[in-house]
Amino acid sequence: MTIKHSQKEAFTLMEILIVVIIMGLIASLAFSNLGAVIESHRAKEGEQILYAIYGRYKAAAVEKDMACPSISQLGVTIPSPENFEPPFSDACWIDIDPAVIHWPLSISRKGGLYMLDLDVLTLQSNIPRVTCSSSTAGLCQQLGY
Repeated sequence: MTIKHSQKEAFTLMEILIVVIIMGLIASLAFSNLGAVIESHRAKEGEQILYAIYGRYKAAAVEKDMACPSISQLGVTIPSPENFEPPFSDACWIDIDPAVIHWPLSISRKGGLYMLDLDVLTLQSNIPRVTCSSSTAGLCQQLGY
């Protein structure tokens, strides 16, 4: 009389552990890049706020003949941004050449991670570039600035 042992096909504990470890490594790589992508989108939100104020600035400069308006003089209502402090503008000044007007506009990320700056150099139709400054090395470069 022979006894037959039935062998069931199944995964061993070692195989399951290896799969779980590999899945963990893949997940950690995916989530490490997710934070940078989210922060990059938040920076774009700040950039959009600056460009919206800049558009209103250009309109006020033409319509109301204002060379250096304050943000409150622009007559634009800025909803409180979720990720940024309210935008602010430093003192405006007119260069030696009267066609060149400096109107620096800034918005700071809540928590002080970085600041986005836009300096309106002229009243011509050129679009100023947004620059980034941060005390954290490489953060602005990581955000695409």
